[in-house]
Amino acid sequence: MTPLTDRNYWEGKRVLITGAAGFVGRYVTDALLAKNAKVVATSRRDRSSVEPRAVQWVRLDLSDRPGVESLIGKIRPHVVFHLSSLANGARDISLVVPTFEAEVVTTLNLLLALHDKSVEIVVLPGSLEEPEGENTPSSPYAAAKVTTRNYARMFQLLYGLPIVYTRVFMCYGPGQPGWKLIPYLIRCFQSGSPPAVASPDRAIDWIFAGDAAQGLLAAASIPSLLGRTIDVGSGRLVTIGDIAEKVRALTNSSVEGDYGVAAPRAHEQTRCADAEATFRLTGWKPRVSLDEGLKITINASGGDS
Repeated sequence: MTPLTDRNYWEGKRVLITGAAGFVGRYVTDALLAKNAKVVATSRRDRSSVEPRAVQWVRLDLSDRPGVESLIGKIRPHVVFHLSSLANGARDISLVVPTFEAEVVTTLNLLLALHDKSVEIVVLPGSLEEPEGENTPSSPYAAAKVTTRNYARMFQLLYGLPIVYTRVFMCYGPGQPGWKLIPYLIRCFQSGSPPAVASPDRAIDWIFAGDAAQGLLAAASIPSLLGRTIDVGSGRLVTIGDIAEKVRALTNSSVEGDYGVAAPRAHEQTRCADAEATFRLTGWKPRVSLDEGLKITINASGGDS
């Protein structure tokens, strides 16, 4: 199957992106602009004066239900990518309320605003943090994601809201927040400081952010995927320790990492994307290899990541 991600499909589509100023959101926005979609983006800050891209920026806190209702009524989007998120998998109890508000409340407001509008598709990205079946969520973020998915499924069942679900695996690439693992490793190795790495043996499915954006567009453009969950990942597991060693080699650093000295997160999961199923359903597969993606990320850091 060939994914309907060509210019003709997206040309002139009114696309709403929440969280467009975030890491993955920026890649999705650029991918849609390249296909001549009409992008409306929300942010809690005024972006119109600092973002050079041809985007209609709307300053909006998605916890403002009347504000969300008003925006949806004005723009009548064909497609919605709900990328606004507090993507922090830490186990701290201090994250319970902020994560609930950032994930559940905002998603519910958006679903309420969209349920009686003629939207063609809503894309709800999930996370590898989400448990499967009856397994218990292992972080506030995972619990919030499960809750939003359950609400979305109810809206799809009862009110006919067209939704496709995605599970986005561990994204990386230029522009990622500095507290994330790969930017942290790059910064440490480039500055000659030994990085403290937790869980070096944990295996993770890594996906370059530009590839992930194309995967999300593919999932959005195939009507038969409504109600399905599409994995957006590489289908290959690589340990955190191996990632650190790759970054060390690519930065030509002689510094040794302190692997396993930092405290690991409790109840960490190992999950690999079903890349074959995704390709069969969408025609999409990642194009950027892990080594190539790391090189691109390191080169973009300019020594100041």
